[in-house]
Amino acid sequence: MTADPHSDLRLTAAIDGDQTRIAVRGNLDCYTAPLLRAELARASRTPVPHTTVVLTSVGLIDSSGLSALVYGYKLSRARGGEFTLCGSDRSVARLLARTGLDRVMPLWSDEATAAGTVEARAAHAGTHVPATRAGVRGRNVPAAVRPFGRRP
Repeated sequence: MTADPHSDLRLTAAIDGDQTRIAVRGNLDCYTAPLLRAELARASRTPVPHTTVVLTSVGLIDSSGLSALVYGYKLSRARGGEFTLCGSDRSVARLLARTGLDRVMPLWSDEATAAGTVEARAAHAGTHVPATRAGVRGRNVPAAVRPFGRRP
């Protein structure tokens, strides 16, 4: 568990099978994002390839928090692993959609669905399998990685 006594951020990390699970509670801002970055860097040094970040009770994510999530995504992908975000907070889903990051790092409502997606991608490694999920407004959004400037 990582906690700064001057912030409300709480991080809990655990290895579960072939993934590192990091639970995030509290605000993810310029003061607390370095804590998440350090935990993500620590996770990238473990032998497990996949990282799941569970965003529970996250009240605020600013640009530093988004940067920390992108950092974790890049670390996981550089190792050949998957980076998955889970959480049911609609404000987080809206933020990811507005920034276009939901196309790179989709937010899954539960860990079971996210785990199934990772397993499906691993089973079809080397082939393109278009995965979709329900978007913020109910539309289907491709989960494939696209350049940030392009929109479907």
